[in-house]
Amino acid sequence: MDMRVVSNERRTHGGFRVWRAVATCSSALVAITGIAFAASVAKAADARSWWMETRLGGVPTGFLHEQVETVDGARRTEQVSQFVLNRMGSRVEVRSHARYREDAQGLLEEVVAEVGSSAETTTSEGSVVDGVLRVRTRAGGRDYTTDTPLAEPLLGPQGLRERSRAALRKPGDTLRYLTYAGDYASLAKVERVVTGIETLDIDGRRIESIVVRETMDVMPVPAQLWLDRDGRALRTQQESPFGTIDNRRTDAGVRERVAGGAELPESTYENAVAKSNVRLPRPRSLEAVRVRIELKRDDVAMPTFDGPDQRVIERSDRHAVLEMRRGAEPTAASTTTSDGQAREWLVPNAYLQSDHPDVVALARSLRKPGLDAYRQARALQDWVATQMTFDAGIALVSASEAVRDRRGTCLAYAVVLSTLARALDIPSRVVMGHVYAANMWGGHAWSEVLVDGRWIALDAAVWRDGPADPARIGVIRTSLEHGASSGLASLASLYGNERVRVLSYTLDGTTTTVAADAAPYVVAGGDYRNDALGLRFRAPEGFDFTELDIMYPRSDVAVLRGADGTTLKVQQRSVRPGEAQAPLDALRSLLDGAEDMKQTPAIDIGGTRAEVLEAGSSAAAVWLHDSDLWIVRGEGKAAASAVRELVAGILHGG
Repeated sequence: MDMRVVSNERRTHGGFRVWRAVATCSSALVAITGIAFAASVAKAADARSWWMETRLGGVPTGFLHEQVETVDGARRTEQVSQFVLNRMGSRVEVRSHARYREDAQGLLEEVVAEVGSSAETTTSEGSVVDGVLRVRTRAGGRDYTTDTPLAEPLLGPQGLRERSRAALRKPGDTLRYLTYAGDYASLAKVERVVTGIETLDIDGRRIESIVVRETMDVMPVPAQLWLDRDGRALRTQQESPFGTIDNRRTDAGVRERVAGGAELPESTYENAVAKSNVRLPRPRSLEAVRVRIELKRDDVAMPTFDGPDQRVIERSDRHAVLEMRRGAEPTAASTTTSDGQAREWLVPNAYLQSDHPDVVALARSLRKPGLDAYRQARALQDWVATQMTFDAGIALVSASEAVRDRRGTCLAYAVVLSTLARALDIPSRVVMGHVYAANMWGGHAWSEVLVDGRWIALDAAVWRDGPADPARIGVIRTSLEHGASSGLASLASLYGNERVRVLSYTLDGTTTTVAADAAPYVVAGGDYRNDALGLRFRAPEGFDFTELDIMYPRSDVAVLRGADGTTLKVQQRSVRPGEAQAPLDALRSLLDGAEDMKQTPAIDIGGTRAEVLEAGSSAAAVWLHDSDLWIVRGEGKAAASAVRELVAGILHGG
């Protein structure tokens, strides 16, 4: 069998695409569209076409369109999909257009597809020779090849439909098969089991359906499918961190109905992260953190949590207790190693394009003579942290595109840092898991570099001046040679399905144990006290606390409102490169209209200088407390006096 493969969307229910967004620090995906089918397809002797609407948490978010033709006994299938979300001012999308050809037995002969989640499109071509699937992926104008042994032939979409029609008739019937998950450029083992028979109402028609439970080894949770007696999907459902992914048969008008993308309720995103039981003090300066993780659902498996500077203390099927420690800074003259392990983490691929001319040129320009391997990697980290711009609309992106446009999510930051390190012969990899930020544990990606024979975590998106802090949980470590698929099931099994409780943390050599019933803060009258943060202050006269349980993406610790409508926000941020030396400049970069605000006399906070800006009905103060940037912002008639009154009464450390 000879087969060509190009990264494609193989499944009819779209679960791959939604979970892919979860795995890439995004809030969602996909939009393609505008690809019209050729007239010759519409005129085929045996052509069939159908549409499905995708809903996420009950909100229309995309479509799936499949068209099939039979010519001289060969089946050709063309699929177009769109799934779009608007989040944090960005449009998050992934594009997919696939064309399949299979033989009379339903085995793949050719698959041609294009997938994109950024400005560029990634394609992959493959062939099966002597039981090995060779996949060539093209991104940024370069080709990369991987070989995967095949245990059995691969089914095409019509071969799968025909086998489902023949094998899945009554409860208990089972079908197992191997497929190629093109979105992830990897093989997938799939099992379908009939669980019942139901009648569905599709556009006013009553259709008998076979209810099927489908499990796939690259997916974290099973899906439920309703198939007609011909083996085609009428409806599918799958749980995700953002709610139920629900696809239903519909009409062609769905393309226009969902073209603008969807806005999900804010609670949808809050459900996809784990709120912390305690606000961690100076999280980027912590030395150790111990947490207990519990799974909410019983149909997913607990990850293994293997990794450097991360120890599993206790574990069951439903929970794990982990201790994470900040890695030690290497001694001067750190070196890389030349063994097989190191070489494995230097190989370029379609995402970590360490051989791309643009990447190589940039890496060479950033090489600093006289620096050892670790300090060179640190210099790369600082460059990425200062030169990249966060963009929630760009999920998984190749290094060549990211260094050109310098935009993306935390995964793009990790891709660029890891790739630049490889271009300078420093072994590296991408880590995906959770990080603590602004009162929550949420999906994140960072880098690890191999120096002096050990892996050291470096984070360009949640920056620290040195090895990354331990307020993070590593789940998978990968070169992304198979895109976002590597370890996806382990990673996504946590998102929206975890409870994370901080048991203890170590700061400045002192370990603090967090009692199970400890209150995260106390408000008594007009006084606010947060023992974990070591923060106390009193509300200005006439102000009340209006919000306290706030988490990412907001950095607010507390919000107050005065009788005249003036608002005050107390905010905690981790410093970025250079902000420790110029906190007032950092404040100006965060404020709209800051160029019109004038610096006024500073306020002393127990020996710390708080800089103040004022203009009309706006005022803001900023000060540095170790690795935290603290800000008090005021808007309204009494903003200037209220900011000064609150800041003057701030106490740190007690």
